[in-house]
Amino acid sequence: MGVVIIIIIVVIIIALSNSGSSTKTTVSETEYQRQARLQREREARERQTAIDRQNQIERDRQTTLRRQQAEAEQQRRQAEQNRQAEQRRIAEQQSQTAERQRLNQQVATFKTNWQDFRRVLLQHGITKLYHFTDRANLPSIRANGGLYSWHYCQQNNITIPKPGGSSTSWILDQRKGLQNFVRVSFVRDHPMLYIAQQDGRITSPVILEINIELIYKNATRYASQNAAKNGVTADRTFEKFNSIKFPLLRRRYFDLSAEEKPFYQAEILVLEIIPLEYITNINSV
Repeated sequence: MGVVIIIIIVVIIIALSNSGSSTKTTVSETEYQRQARLQREREARERQTAIDRQNQIERDRQTTLRRQQAEAEQQRRQAEQNRQAEQRRIAEQQSQTAERQRLNQQVATFKTNWQDFRRVLLQHGITKLYHFTDRANLPSIRANGGLYSWHYCQQNNITIPKPGGSSTSWILDQRKGLQNFVRVSFVRDHPMLYIAQQDGRITSPVILEINIELIYKNATRYASQNAAKNGVTADRTFEKFNSIKFPLLRRRYFDLSAEEKPFYQAEILVLEIIPLEYITNINSV
């Protein structure tokens, strides 16, 4: 009986031992599987990270490529715009040069009897002519190469910031066919300047000094009074020029009688343009 009990105890111990060993084996296998799973998951994350990194690199490359293409297109467009602008500038410059040459040629020819005019000027000590304008007009005069008639400016889209003439005077000019002439006088203190100031047409007056050689030009006209006045004519003849009351022009306007004052506005009418080189003080006003 005791032997049986011993045998039973031994069997139980062996069974328990085998059971514990089986449990340990099962636990060990489960831990291995977990570690394997974690390893697989880690490798999967690393692969995904590598894929994401590669995708980001490709997206960055595509973005850089698109930006470079956009910049290249912008540069191409800008270059084309610059080229077209330069072509327009050159064409405009050539047009302006041709126009100035035409205008200069137009007034370049002296009258055949120009020396008769010169003798009168020397006799009366006249060395320059005058034209009043507003200081605001000087940049346009310089930029456009001279002083143009108001009619020429209107026809060629040249803006006159502060026109000295009034709409009434322009209408009178048109009636007499004088709209394309630039007016100059023999006196600095022209009475029309004070009227233009009172009307607000001129606020910062400038007196331009004009070379007297314009008097000799073939197209130049002369008037012994304001040419727009009723009954006054302007023409190109020496007789008309010589009818100007030069001694009266040496006096002060307010010292003249009512009959004399109109002759203080004797005029030289220059066709279309006074070129910049004939404005002797253009660089000092």
